[in-house]
Amino acid sequence: MAEIRPFRGLRYDPAQVSSDDVLAPPYDVVGEAAEAELLARSPHNAAHVELAPGEPAGRFERAAEALQRWQGGGELTRDDEPAFYLYQQEATIEGARIQRCCFFAQLQLAQHDAGIVRPHESTMAGPRAIRLDLMRATNANISPIFSMFTDPPHRARGVIDRVASGDPVFESTDGLGDVHRLWLINDTSDVTTLTEVLRDSTVTIADGHHRYHTALDYMAEHPESDAARHVLMGLIDAEDPGLVILPNHRLVRAEAPADLVERLSERFEVSDVTSELPDGVDGATALLERVRERVAGPSTFGAIEASGRKLLATGRSFELLGDAMPDGLSEASRRLDALVLTELILDPLFGIDAAALTAGAVDFTADITEAYTETVDGPYSVAFLVNGTPVQQVIEVADAAEVMPQKTTFFYPKLATGMVFSLLDE
Repeated sequence: MAEIRPFRGLRYDPAQVSSDDVLAPPYDVVGEAAEAELLARSPHNAAHVELAPGEPAGRFERAAEALQRWQGGGELTRDDEPAFYLYQQEATIEGARIQRCCFFAQLQLAQHDAGIVRPHESTMAGPRAIRLDLMRATNANISPIFSMFTDPPHRARGVIDRVASGDPVFESTDGLGDVHRLWLINDTSDVTTLTEVLRDSTVTIADGHHRYHTALDYMAEHPESDAARHVLMGLIDAEDPGLVILPNHRLVRAEAPADLVERLSERFEVSDVTSELPDGVDGATALLERVRERVAGPSTFGAIEASGRKLLATGRSFELLGDAMPDGLSEASRRLDALVLTELILDPLFGIDAAALTAGAVDFTADITEAYTETVDGPYSVAFLVNGTPVQQVIEVADAAEVMPQKTTFFYPKLATGMVFSLLDE
């Protein structure tokens, strides 16, 4: 179903730059402090293009000029022949070292209603407009979209394992200690195998919904361009053991109702566990562990109030929660923790419906320390701790042509910007 093709990637030359200093996270996870550090790390760091920093006037033109300047100076070189690119990441998650592999290709764009490239989250207009301005100026895909495919025979795995046994053409260790390696996949039989694997699969977007929507907008502006009908995509087997989704905890500013426990108790078993857990961040971590212990059961949430009180709320049954959810939802969505939280807690108890959620009434963090400190010492009234969404549930929701609430998933590590760029000129 999905159509991919090799492309002539634009890559950093490790003989011309310091490999450890040129990569950047995607734009949507870079805060002000991190932006300043990235820009200072190297005049060739990908953030100088990805973030289009500096004064608003001319920011995208300056980013495009930097991309051109690096090509002229030899810091970036373009491969002579089209290829796929194998990308391996190593990262530490909660003390454990994980490794995962995807490959970069140009994927032929398809409208969402075609059912070929499926979103799992909704998007906002603001980020799409910014990404479109960057695409217009650079005529390139700067950061890749991250998507999952299915491959029950594991044909892609054979190609990936064999290619990864050789020496990479690029290797970088970033400031977090994560390792990034790149190989070319240019053997004709390997290219054919991966192309056929994707033709037998749909694609489910993991990260980069705004970038995909932006690519559709760019294609609409360039109806005669074959290049504009393609987008840079990092593709990973949904069964890759290194594919990890972290929880994205909800931080709520709206005042909690005085009878929060009583109202929660209508559908959840609620326990005040404050006295059972340590104080401070250790107590928040312990509360999250209790949430995780119940991952296989009905939706379970931890709540940390500004007062420091800690609550554990577990759905009384799958059936009770499912019956209270809006009509017409698939079973996968009815059991989706983020949607249960939105529909059965945030909306009726805090007045935060789907529209308010999209408008920014709730903030998000995958960091349990931040969830605690920003609530007890910060501006939020309550933090809701959630379990990570299983990969299979993401695919099942996409199979049902439904989308999840924003920030339901936090795929980690993020695909680095700067491993390979895709110019949209051929």
